[in-house]
Amino acid sequence: MILTVIGTIIAILIGFAIIMKLTLNLGKGPVADKTAKDYNKEFDFKNTTDETRIENSWDNTDKYYDLVTDFYMWGWGNSFHFAPRGRTESLEESVARHEYYLSNRLSLKPGMKVLDLGCGIGGPMQNIARFSGAEITGVNNHAYQVKVGTDSLKKNGMDKLCNFLKSNFMKVDRPDNSYDAAYAIEATCHAGDRVGCYSEILRMLKPGSKFAAYEWCSTDKYDPKNADHVESLQNIIKGDGLPCILTTHEVVQAMKDAGFINVEFVDLAPVNRENPIPWYQPFVGISFRSLRSLAQSYLGALICHKFLTGLELIKAIPEGSVKSYEVLIEASKGLKYGGEHEIFTPCFLIVGTKP
Repeated sequence: MILTVIGTIIAILIGFAIIMKLTLNLGKGPVADKTAKDYNKEFDFKNTTDETRIENSWDNTDKYYDLVTDFYMWGWGNSFHFAPRGRTESLEESVARHEYYLSNRLSLKPGMKVLDLGCGIGGPMQNIARFSGAEITGVNNHAYQVKVGTDSLKKNGMDKLCNFLKSNFMKVDRPDNSYDAAYAIEATCHAGDRVGCYSEILRMLKPGSKFAAYEWCSTDKYDPKNADHVESLQNIIKGDGLPCILTTHEVVQAMKDAGFINVEFVDLAPVNRENPIPWYQPFVGISFRSLRSLAQSYLGALICHKFLTGLELIKAIPEGSVKSYEVLIEASKGLKYGGEHEIFTPCFLIVGTKP
């Protein structure tokens, strides 16, 4: 009895701390109940297909980030992506190292003009620019994220090296042969036409320049006849606003079909001696290192959901916040299962060169 009471008190305190931090952001972004309802209809797998989601991919992506951007900023900080982790690294340190590794693969240096396709609120762009000295333009079509990111650049004194371009990265208003390098971090997975996406990036690069991306893919272990595998990928698709998930082979072929040469690729997701902590670790178990890591855990998610439900009922947060959070819970289930069973990777690195 005493332990039950103590556990309840701890859960209440944890939930209160998480929600108080989270609600500082909720209400600033464009969360809305209608958007949440429309989004859920688009990802009703009984009544939609990959083809319809591909056709509506950009509208769905915009709706998705309307719903989740504030949650992302609380749960992930300024860099919305995963990374394999060393034994002594924090999540934030592993994420930064993942970005620096990409910079090194492109040999970025001062004076280079670089594109970051699907740059979120610009966390990776700022880190890479600070690390390499390169001048980086972040391409993002989401107005709220561009505003948040632009304010962050000014606040951090990075507005001389970095800037935002509000644009769909399938059609960017920039000249041919105008950039020294380009990269995308877990972003081009939102493109319904991957060949078309890669082709547009190729167009803007100077001859001999490279493009590198961390892609979200299914692996050779994925079995489309396995119901659990299918459910996992559907949770990822809905929970992360994707039109579909390509295989690693399809991504490599798309890069070649777009015209890139010397295509190299490697999956950085498998654990090894250097990186024994998997990319999906935030969804496993409970960490008390910070409120952010606790909120990412399953227990934290359940507590957060209960508190959000109460706050929405009393109209302390925007209507639709709970539906938005439920989308992310579905994502975490799919990502955790996909990672544990090695049927999905968000760390498939692919690098190509423009002829």
